[in-house]
Amino acid sequence: MRIDVLERGSEVVLLASADSDVVFLGDEVVVQARLLAGGQAVRGRITARLLAPEGRVVTVTLARGGDGGYHGRLPALGALGPTGRPWTVEIVADAKVSGRAVRRTTTTAVAISVPTARLLGTGLARRGEDLAAEFRLEVASEGRYAATALLYGRNREGGLQPIAVGQTAEQLAPGRRALALTFDAATISASGLRGPFELRDLRVVDQGRMFVLHRQARGLAAAR
Repeated sequence: MRIDVLERGSEVVLLASADSDVVFLGDEVVVQARLLAGGQAVRGRITARLLAPEGRVVTVTLARGGDGGYHGRLPALGALGPTGRPWTVEIVADAKVSGRAVRRTTTTAVAISVPTARLLGTGLARRGEDLAAEFRLEVASEGRYAATALLYGRNREGGLQPIAVGQTAEQLAPGRRALALTFDAATISASGLRGPFELRDLRVVDQGRMFVLHRQARGLAAAR
């Protein structure tokens, strides 16, 4: 999320975000926006534009919901264009606040990819004294795929702290495949942290085509 305030000290701000920062070509970018004045929702006209790297633009007017926020969907259509470059979502809000016309703009970015593979699930389990993380994939197109994740453990107070980053990559043929990460016992022991453990900042990338296929802030798997 990004917040822009164009007037120093202004109480009028525009908040905007996309539901996901990874979207497959042909799907929709779901955006949300909220215009606030002094912390209270303000009515106005809010539009969103999805800008492809080569200049193609899709524009929609966002609809106001019962919560005072605005919502809309932007179709990611057309040719993918240059790979590895994010698409931009630009939000523009026009309103009147205390009888004064106000405009606010903000932007965010999303990665538009072709679904050459999709993540079916993740797992985290003991393998001897080590911890093994598995990314289960359905591969549609042969290529080199990479997975990364950050392993978290718990301190004496029960709070989560990072231990190590795991990375792996393999050439995979079409079908149901898996990428495995191993976090060795020595690294875990040296951290002084204990389970239950969690995987965070999960990423799956098609390295050859430079597509981000999956990004997840918090994994669902844990192991003691």
